Amino acid sequence: MAEQPALELRNCSKSFGQREVLHSANLTLKAGEVHGLVGQNGSGKSTLIKILAGFHEPSPGAELKIRGEPVPFPLHAKSASAHGVSFVHQDLGLFDDASVLENVAVGTFQVRPGYRISWRAERRRIEAALADFGVHVSVDDPAGSLSPADKASVAIVRALLQLGGGDRGGVLVLDEPTPHLTRDGIDRLFVTVRRAVARGVAVLFVTHRLDEIIELTTTVTVLRDGSVFDSRATSDLDQDSLSELLLGFRLPPGSFAHHDDASPDGVLGLRHVTAHQLRDVSFTVGRQEILGLTGPVGAGWETAAQVAAGAIAATAGEIVVEDERINVRKVTPLAMIQRGVAYVPGDRARFGAVITASVEDNLTLPALRQFYRKGLLRQRLIRASSAALLREFDVRPPDPQAQFGSLSGGNQQKVVLAKWLSMNPRATVLIEPTQGVDVGARHEIYARLKLNADRGGSVIVGSTEYEDLARLCDRVLVFHDGVISTELRGDSLTPSRLLERVFGRPIAEIAEERERDEDVT
Repeated sequence: MAEQPALELRNCSKSFGQREVLHSANLTLKAGEVHGLVGQNGSGKSTLIKILAGFHEPSPGAELKIRGEPVPFPLHAKSASAHGVSFVHQDLGLFDDASVLENVAVGTFQVRPGYRISWRAERRRIEAALADFGVHVSVDDPAGSLSPADKASVAIVRALLQLGGGDRGGVLVLDEPTPHLTRDGIDRLFVTVRRAVARGVAVLFVTHRLDEIIELTTTVTVLRDGSVFDSRATSDLDQDSLSELLLGFRLPPGSFAHHDDASPDGVLGLRHVTAHQLRDVSFTVGRQEILGLTGPVGAGWETAAQVAAGAIAATAGEIVVEDERINVRKVTPLAMIQRGVAYVPGDRARFGAVITASVEDNLTLPALRQFYRKGLLRQRLIRASSAALLREFDVRPPDPQAQFGSLSGGNQQKVVLAKWLSMNPRATVLIEPTQGVDVGARHEIYARLKLNADRGGSVIVGSTEYEDLARLCDRVLVFHDGVISTELRGDSLTPSRLLERVFGRPIAEIAEERERDEDVT
């Protein structure tokens, strides 16, 4: 008799008002495999995950079976755990001020008579669980002090403990766990996932990164416009064919044309800047140039971008905007905006937008002055401007009154870009502009940045997306230990060369290390 699937979802639909966002979706997860779930922003995958997590209730007719047993909707947190289903969402759900021990043990504390907790026994249990899954952190450290990769791994171990350590199988849902991780962090996270799978856990892995799907998963399901478009073995696919399944068309090959004629005149730059990790750093981006900044976590590239945008102050040096020199100790984002410098931070929800406000308010907030006529704010002009931007940047749904937080990640990023690029800035500084964004939106975002540079703008992109940096940028500066260690341009600007410069090792050696990590399982 064939083994029952770990989880079966059938005929799952969901509507919000008159809009159906999920239509008769089917999904089958098998024990001991990683099943990828992909789709463009707005394809319905977030809705499907929220239905499994009990956040939404599906339309009548949906059926759920776990290990062959029917399970009624809604599947709330307690009933999910009781049926062997655990979740790790993108925000990870860790308490930064609590210790690793407290974060991992919550929900699984082994209470003695009299409702007492033996902290010594809990320490041994949690330390053993972390070591068992290759996570090497101190259980006494606050979760907030951990690296992003260690935070994600701790959240996964906590979820696995809720499944009995994975020894009883179960289903682990990983909903976008990698956007804030470096390549090294992703590799370590995948080791933890593979160890869980080796114990018979079924993993549903949701990501926008097609390379991660190809690398980690056994099977992949593609959602398109709210329906399951295809489901097949990952071994039958590569990134190009998976991208075509997801989009419905093949992306054009090759790179964007680089600006060999970029103006040598500096538009925005740093002069001898010292701040946090940075030590006496200088660079300039020219007119019509796209400059990339990258390096290991903590190497200083992100700080350099933040200083250039006025997001953080420095302790020494100058910011130069064309011929104007600005005191780095007193710089503010407003001062830089007034000088024509736009900033798109890595965490758009916290620092790049008002998540509870409407799309219209977010689009027009920096430019309200242009909508005043005779001392009155003209709502008709605001509505017309917002609607035009939504069409131009292909934001879906194109509803100016929709709450910003209700949009998918890619559409949120399009709104943030539209807000700033519509103001024709002299220079635009972006950190991880395609974080949590699907392949289609990623292509659109980079095309917008290229168009902005073609029209005379200057662009600084801080990112760890090495393939995208090589494809988009005219130059890339690699940071190590707070200084610029390498500049790549022209024929030397390739993903493999960037990877070697960031990690300081030949690409073959990096590949061998990844293979050894896979052999751990």
